[in-house]
Amino acid sequence: MGRDVRDGTALGDLSATTFHLGYFGSGLLFAAVIAIPAAGYWRLGWNAIFSFWFAYVATRPLGASFADWMGKPKSVGGLGWGDGRVLSRLPVPFSVWSPTSQSPAEISSAAIDHLPLGDGRHKLAGRRSAA
Repeated sequence: MGRDVRDGTALGDLSATTFHLGYFGSGLLFAAVIAIPAAGYWRLGWNAIFSFWFAYVATRPLGASFADWMGKPKSVGGLGWGDGRVLSRLPVPFSVWSPTSQSPAEISSAAIDHLPLGDGRHKLAGRRSAA
């Protein structure tokens, strides 16, 4: 895991500093990158496993870019909130939102509704999968 974290952070820093996008611009870039597999899966029929891993790899530079934007001093393009403040407060909205957004029954139902049928279609979508 250590190498993945360093690589993702380094990619965010590369786009922010070396390519001069700034931390916010870098965050927007990786927000667009993470939308690519979503669009590919839903509109172009990309393989679900490929789409998941594509998005998963993009989450680290996305998060690092926005965290740097909030935490770094204004003199280097950040908001100046401080790394410690961002680290201690940013997870709060996610921890409150994630488990309460759907009940376990809703999550189970949603998961079952998206299981592929034996003929290559998804239960609700009625479309052919790209697998």
